[in-house]
This record gives sequence, structure tokens and C-alpha cells, in this order.
Amino acid sequence: TTTATANNHGTITSYQWVKNGANASTNSAYTYTPNNGDSVYCIVTVRACTGRMYTDTTATIHITVTGGASIASTNATTTHTYPNPVTDVLHVTTVEPQHYVLHNLMGVAILQGSVDKQSGIDMKEIPAGVYLLQLTDNNGAREVQRIVKE
Repeated sequence: TTTATANNHGTITSYQWVKNGANASTNSAYTYTPNNGDSVYCIVTVRACTGRMYTDTTATIHITVTGGASIASTNATTTHTYPNPVTDVLHVTTVEPQHYVLHNLMGVAILQGSVDKQSGIDMKEIPAGVYLLQLTDNNGAREVQRIVKE
């Protein structure tokens, strides 16, 4: 049995867990018994204040069961980025190819490209500050991470 929990640092307005294409739960945590080949994801909607407006942003968290019923690997759009804060190269470890766009806090795209498996994003020329890294997989699932550049 696997329990997946979606956490975020904003005001979460909704959760929608989907297992094998069918709506499964609207709770923050979803407990299920995985079977090989299952596709499970959660669409999390977060409300944030940008200037004078409230906007809803969604992120999709994917879980793919591979190699047997007891082994689950997360396929959350990116998987892992490090180091954060970053000085030179932001390393991205991912299960499948991702397209990335690095935005400043005003929403302007600074860098974009693709990453695959274990890749790096060269940030040497990027000024120090806080950025948003949007990663999108081939299925259109997106994840946004806050990246600090020293």
C-alpha cells in the first residue's frame, strides 16, 4: 500500500488524484495498493497573490509503478534539482525528458531548453536572485520550482 501526499507552501484550494485515468480522490493524501503499470497523478491547485490579483496555479505530481507491485518510482515532472541555492550549474535528475523555462519573478523567460535523465542547466551568467523553474514533460504535466541563484 502506498500513501502519496501533496504538500505546498501556498494556499491549496484543491486536490484531484487520478488513478489509471479515473478520478480517485480529492483529499490531500491518497492511499492505494499499487499494481505494476499503474499511472497515478495528483493535480494540485494553489492560490497565490500576485500584486493585487489572486491567481490559481496548478502542478501535477506523477507516480508510475514499475518493476513489480511493491516498487514505486516518482515521476513528478522533474524529480530532483540540486543544489539550491545554485552558483554555477543546476543539476536536474529526471525519469523522462523535460522542457524547461527559467523565469524571473516578473514572469519574463530568462533561459529555456531541454533536460534528460541527468542534465545540467548553466546558470553562471544569471544574476543573483530568485527564479521560477518550470519543467514540462512530454505529456504536458508541469512543475514549478523556486530556484535561488547566489
